[in-house]
Amino acid sequence: MSAVNTKDFEMMCVLLESLLDLSEHLWSTRKDLDGNALDAGTTMRNFDMTLIKTRSPLTHKDLDFLRKKSRNSRLRFSGFYLPPLDEDKEFIPILSLDCNLGSSPPRLSLRVGMTKYIKGKKLRPVSLGFRFEMGIPKSNHNYHHMQLTGTPHDEPLEGCPELPETYPCVITPAKCSVSLLLCLLLSLYGSRISKHGIFTANIDKKYKTYSEFLI
Repeated sequence: MSAVNTKDFEMMCVLLESLLDLSEHLWSTRKDLDGNALDAGTTMRNFDMTLIKTRSPLTHKDLDFLRKKSRNSRLRFSGFYLPPLDEDKEFIPILSLDCNLGSSPPRLSLRVGMTKYIKGKKLRPVSLGFRFEMGIPKSNHNYHHMQLTGTPHDEPLEGCPELPETYPCVITPAKCSVSLLLCLLLSLYGSRISKHGIFTANIDKKYKTYSEFLI
């Protein structure tokens, strides 16, 4: 495995840890990125009463264990609760990740399922899934891209309509695993995510260039 891929993997894990810090803080204080209180009747109901019961949140202890257990820059997890959304706040975004940066070519899939519950005679789920993936050499998708998916967590997403899973295939400006994760964050939160210290101050010039996606 190349030294470049090893470094990308380490930086991606640092970014994930910072993101998990931010997410845990916001959900525990029940606030969004702008410091506004989350609605107890919609967002927090979905988070506390429904999703938490069916999909346990990934913790720092879990992530640290998976990192130490990883070999050749391989990592796989689900249940990573992303920070609350500023718009469409009733949707709860949950990240699943599957990567093997030691393979040839390196592989990374970042999948997000977004679910909310609508009141009626009983709570009814409404969901959507998408994935950000590295390009596949010698294929029709030989570029880093985003696609829709109904199975963001390795099983069908409850309340998700049937979706086209091959096209559209939307190109992203990503060049590596770190920039692909940044593209995902930018698509969900816009540039405001850059104000929350998810990047360490002493990162290499290469990653500072990627962080400009968030400005």
